[in-house]
Amino acid sequence: MKKRKLKGINGWLLLFTIFFIIRFIVYSILTVSIFYSTEKEAVSISNLVLISIIMLFIAFFHLYTLFLEFKMKKDFPRWAILTLWFALILGNLSTYITNGINAIIKSPISLLIEVAIYGTITEYLIKSERVKNTFTKI
Repeated sequence: MKKRKLKGINGWLLLFTIFFIIRFIVYSILTVSIFYSTEKEAVSISNLVLISIIMLFIAFFHLYTLFLEFKMKKDFPRWAILTLWFALILGNLSTYITNGINAIIKSPISLLIEVAIYGTITEYLIKSERVKNTFTKI
């Protein structure tokens, strides 16, 4: 009996794809909704613009990563990992800009959970046979 080769956007990779699509939508909505925030008085206009640029940058990274994924490009795993960790860093930067360091310090458990999830996804993207077999186009 011949062993079936794992290939294609199925299994855990499908879950990851859905996760990335949702994150793209969320960051796109956040980019627009920042200007309709009721907390505008607490944050300066220059900080609002900076946060919008950060959110737009994160949304673009997600969109480009999804493009690479659906084109089955070999660069996809690298971009996916980069996008995950940049989103984590830049998301915390925008939290710091709006709420100060206390907002980040007060939620170390959520940050640790996020790091653990991203670490698991990173390991999957590096070691997965499905990922290696699927993303072969240059």
